[in-house]
Amino acid sequence: MNQCPKCHGNTFNKISGECADCSHHRHRDFVMSLKDGTFTGYEYMDRVLSLIRGGKKWRVLKKRNKLCWHPGVQTTNGKCVFCMLSAKSDSSVAIGNINEQRLANLTEELTVLTQYKALLETAVALGVDVPQEPVKRGKTRQEAIRDGDKWYTPDSRCKHCWSIGERYVENGRCRSCGK
Repeated sequence: MNQCPKCHGNTFNKISGECADCSHHRHRDFVMSLKDGTFTGYEYMDRVLSLIRGGKKWRVLKKRNKLCWHPGVQTTNGKCVFCMLSAKSDSSVAIGNINEQRLANLTEELTVLTQYKALLETAVALGVDVPQEPVKRGKTRQEAIRDGDKWYTPDSRCKHCWSIGERYVENGRCRSCGK
């Protein structure tokens, strides 16, 4: 029979693999660190603490998460933050690939801005009216889900009210008209 190397407990969660007693202690340590403004010493818990202190609107529960036994922190749509973060790090998309994707997105935006600058310089040289500033790219639904946001701003217009407004991550409904 397997035993926890720290507390010698023998009850483990099937989802996260955490020991029952250790998970209670980790949740207590997490909540105390959040209240005190200190860190826990566990890298993954300190990362979540930093994100919460940085303005993430996650809910901190009184008890640990029921399904996975991670410390009780949930996204606005009720999912475990620790499971979400571990799924990101365990996925086939590594951190390096995410950074490469972000770099590619920035390079694309820089190209658009460079083209706009050249167009603007030409318009000024010719004395023509200055064209409108290029539209900034909104956040995709996948990016909002990854970041744990409740709303996202797409690039496309709503087909019902024709506004470029926020949409709800859960079902994609428009915030303006509700459809």
